[in-house]
Amino acid sequence: MTSLATRLRGARIAKGLGLRELAREVDVNHSFLSGVEAGTKTGLSGDLARKIAKVLGVTAEHLVGATGKAVEAANVVRLAPPPHDVRLVEHARIHASPLNPRKRFDPEAILGLAASIAAEGLLQNLVVRPHPTRPGDHELAAGERRWRAIGLLIEDGRWPADRPVPVKVRELTDYQLLKLGAAENVEREDMHPLEEGEAFAALVDMAEAGDGATEQLAKDFGRTQRWVQLRIALARKLAPATKAAFLAGKINLEAARAFTLGDQKTQASVLKGNPRAGENVGWVRHQMTAKMIPVGRAHFPPDAYSGEIAGEGDERYFVDVAQFIELQSAAIAETVGKLQKKWAWVERIDGHAETWRYGKSKDRKVAGAIVEVGSNHQVAIHTGLAKPAQAKARARAAELGLELAPGEAPPPAPMDPYTQPHLAEAKRRKTAAMQTAVLRSGPFRAMQLTCLALLGGERAVRIRAEPPGQMNQGLATAVRDALLPFADALEAKVVTQDAFDRTPLKVGGGGYLGHERETKLWHQITALSFAAVEKLFVALVAARVGSFNDYKPEIADTPAAAAIAATLEVTHGAAPEGEGAFVLDADWLAGYRKPALIEAGIGTGVYQPADKPAMGSLTAPKLKAEILGSPLRDRKWIPPELEFQAAEMTDRHEDPLDDDDDQEEAA
Repeated sequence: MTSLATRLRGARIAKGLGLRELAREVDVNHSFLSGVEAGTKTGLSGDLARKIAKVLGVTAEHLVGATGKAVEAANVVRLAPPPHDVRLVEHARIHASPLNPRKRFDPEAILGLAASIAAEGLLQNLVVRPHPTRPGDHELAAGERRWRAIGLLIEDGRWPADRPVPVKVRELTDYQLLKLGAAENVEREDMHPLEEGEAFAALVDMAEAGDGATEQLAKDFGRTQRWVQLRIALARKLAPATKAAFLAGKINLEAARAFTLGDQKTQASVLKGNPRAGENVGWVRHQMTAKMIPVGRAHFPPDAYSGEIAGEGDERYFVDVAQFIELQSAAIAETVGKLQKKWAWVERIDGHAETWRYGKSKDRKVAGAIVEVGSNHQVAIHTGLAKPAQAKARARAAELGLELAPGEAPPPAPMDPYTQPHLAEAKRRKTAAMQTAVLRSGPFRAMQLTCLALLGGERAVRIRAEPPGQMNQGLATAVRDALLPFADALEAKVVTQDAFDRTPLKVGGGGYLGHERETKLWHQITALSFAAVEKLFVALVAARVGSFNDYKPEIADTPAAAAIAATLEVTHGAAPEGEGAFVLDADWLAGYRKPALIEAGIGTGVYQPADKPAMGSLTAPKLKAEILGSPLRDRKWIPPELEFQAAEMTDRHEDPLDDDDDQEEAA
């Protein structure tokens, strides 16, 4: 990296600016500045250097390294003459502010900053205000990381203790100081979301302007109002234990947001009983909202509710359940009253309304309506219904070819000759006879029956052909080729194609066949030769074997999948269709983020482990181009995500997140 690149990157980081943000400030393409910092661009024009220096708070001469005063001692930090608006204050007379939103400081990052200051000088002045309780001293408003780094240099003897630090002194209120500190830190990638939330919450409290304060903060910080509100929710709604877990990295941002939906007692209970709760955000959200009511279930205008609402967007919940039930009941009663004016009868049914027992009628003199109120408070309205007795009467009349006058009853239907328990027992005996016959018939008949079930026949063979799931679509070419000959010969979708799949081939089955088609399919299967049935059976089973994504894609495989792969002597995935050697190309690397690209560069032999620090300064596109274009690349390299590796898993029979066994073992 060139001296220009080092100075530019150091000044930008010290200022707290991102590369794109700096590019916007000086009106140049960010890729140009990226090239300067990477060392591929070796110069700046005078005008551009002055513009960049002004934004970064340094001189153009320092940025391009044109001239500089001699260093007082070889191992002592350089100190440029201060501008006219800067004062020199001893480090000991400057104090950290309790209002600084950043509460955590990475020791290694401070050491790195100290080394940068030792090598390049202090590139950006501290900002302070007169200390409110210590006359003559100053309180930091911006630059605590630099102040801490200078403290390390003083301890190390590379910054004399009596050497002053250049600072800009401003008269700031607490609100202005907090806002300045937040502005310096929020854009930094290592600023924790909880610290951001606490800063915004404090600013809102000081502003005392309600929603208007968050709107103004959003404008000031270049964020959306919702983003600011979500950050504040982290600070105000997370329980202390949840905050500690969040700061420790035990739960991520998405899980932390889910925890904000619940009260502090519920948060503490869920965290205490399930240390790995943050791994399942959906489960956390369910636990936090279990006693709440989704806003979408309201049968009344949501504006009529005056209590607390948790959540956002489509996932909002009424927290005050008692108020919800009161409003819901009133709205249902009003709906019943309106329906009674239109229909002959109206019933409110709490629970499941078996509307299939009712007929349909447009005659409002006899037809009615049902207001169905589910156990989850969901309301459904069913109109134009004929009561079961009316429906049976109409069906009986149609069966006899009669037209009934209003109120006239048809002749009674004949009584069923058998009782229901008797018919059920008859079915049980016929089932037992079939099962015994299959057992005696041997594996060939069992293969035929399994083929029927895997192709969607489920009325007489209860082997469910479960769908593989949206993330598991795709079929190996060899399996496709084995199934295709049966596509036209059988009454089922053996193989279907979907243009939206990456591998647009998937096995059929599991769909609705209908009685006639299912019977026809069975006769077609029994007409196949032994060899054909065997081939169909093996292909259908093969199509349902794999390392599947049951919850979210993971690099490791389930222990069972890894064990089956080992038995099948399969060590890794290959070409997309299942056959042929793996080929590393741009499409495959498109799914790699920078850490994986660095490991791929080392794994393929393009880079050596010692190159890892230098690789970190390269952009992801640059790393991809280097890996794909290098003649040193090992063409036989297999990515780790394609290798079968068993994940460590624990069987859980009750709560999937229950960790009692681990706690007992630890005890």
